[in-house]
Amino acid sequence: MIRTIPPNTLTNTKLGAIIKQIWATVLFIAITSCGQDKRDQRIKADIYSKAKDDVNFAGVAYSVTDGIVKLSGSCASKDSRESVLRTVKSIQIIDSVENRLSISAVTLPKHYAVKRRLDSILAAYPTTQLRMTDTNILMEGKINRSDMARLSAAIEKIRPENLVTNISITP
Repeated sequence: MIRTIPPNTLTNTKLGAIIKQIWATVLFIAITSCGQDKRDQRIKADIYSKAKDDVNFAGVAYSVTDGIVKLSGSCASKDSRESVLRTVKSIQIIDSVENRLSISAVTLPKHYAVKRRLDSILAAYPTTQLRMTDTNILMEGKINRSDMARLSAAIEKIRPENLVTNISITP
């Protein structure tokens, strides 16, 4: 006996396969994205732990996105810049380093101690960074909406006077 499959059953089967494929793709992206965020956090925390007592990082801002470390700011000498680059490149799990460091005089403003405390908080937020000017501490980057309240509460405990923020909130 030959049995035929009604046409709408075939369509439903194909539709089901397509829906499964879409869900698999969405799940893969979500898992990969979550894993990348954790990796970026580990990289940023590792840089912070190496930089916190290294005077070569005094004028350096850093952020991490998708395994890429972005360095900006100033180093006092070529040797200082090379030391910063060696330190960052020693982290095995980074993909690459974008070096935007310049050579110029680096002075430690009066609010440098506050910047160090804020850096310790931002170690958990890889796509944020701090830069210092003579009068302000500039916090820049992106942060997930779900992390914003926790970050704000941690910063409020320090009560920095001259903090200027330019943070984009992502969903």
